[in-house]
Amino acid sequence: MNLKEFYNYHVKNHFKTGFLVMLLVFFLSSIFFLLNSDVAMKVIEKFMESVGDNIVLDGKVSAFGLIKNNITACLVMILLGLIPYLFLPYFSLIINGAVIGAALGMIVAKMGMTGYLAFILSV
Repeated sequence: MNLKEFYNYHVKNHFKTGFLVMLLVFFLSSIFFLLNSDVAMKVIEKFMESVGDNIVLDGKVSAFGLIKNNITACLVMILLGLIPYLFLPYFSLIINGAVIGAALGMIVAKMGMTGYLAFILSV
């Protein structure tokens, strides 16, 4: 079995499903958090409590901290992928979709329609 056959047989469907799950959670959470911006602020604050010390130093984003956080997230996803339950890596996709949706909802709630442009440019 070559790499293309392996991708088509084993990976392609999971990749599509994971992408669709994250996209769905992103859109649903952005709508929810747009309507409930106070809840969005609490979610973002909790997220920053868990990773903020590694990423933000003295009000500035630390490149080393950001890279370290991303490597840790990738390793967790790889380790979850080794466990023979196919749904475990989807938790990370769901959390990422919800956090990004919360950020979009909060930005649009605070800035109005210009928040969409600011969000797209910042992502």
